[in-house]
Amino acid sequence: MNILVDKHALDTRLGPTPAALDPRWTAVASRGPRFDGQFVYGVLTTGVYCRPICPSRLAKPENVSFYPAPSDAEKAGFRPCRRCRPNQSSITAEHAEVITAACRTIEESDELPTLESLAGAFRLSPSHFHRMFKAFTGITPRAYGVAYRTQRVRSALTERRGRVTDAIYERVSIQTVGSMSRRIKCLA
Repeated sequence: MNILVDKHALDTRLGPTPAALDPRWTAVASRGPRFDGQFVYGVLTTGVYCRPICPSRLAKPENVSFYPAPSDAEKAGFRPCRRCRPNQSSITAEHAEVITAACRTIEESDELPTLESLAGAFRLSPSHFHRMFKAFTGITPRAYGVAYRTQRVRSALTERRGRVTDAIYERVSIQTVGSMSRRIKCLA
């Protein structure tokens, strides 16, 4: 006797699949960025493994298996997804490196660099760089530079208990009296 059974009906009678019970499945279903880099998941029907943040269509839980690293998924016979590229460094990590380098550039420069020069140094458009910097730090590149220089002046004043003008000229490269008075107003 040959009985046709609907696969999905069978699954509901047996209860949820093991992948659906795994807390990592919730991360995959929500595509939470905080789980990126912690694990990858392989889809049995496509033979592809992805990051938890992959924008591709969500697979059925019964077709998913989890792996701690991309190399483990490749050993199991999966190939990397072409959309999220789980075998390469994450975009978030790359952006963090760019923002860290930009902060160091701002801190080491005598004059506040322009947005165009900062963006050009990292081969990005000014608007994209500005948006990315603000998303990571919460402030604009200019505000970061002003805050950093202001902090340097404050530390010079508390360390030496010296003259205000000495601290400003030593710690912050200020060429004009007008810019110095603006900077002092920022300290107040």
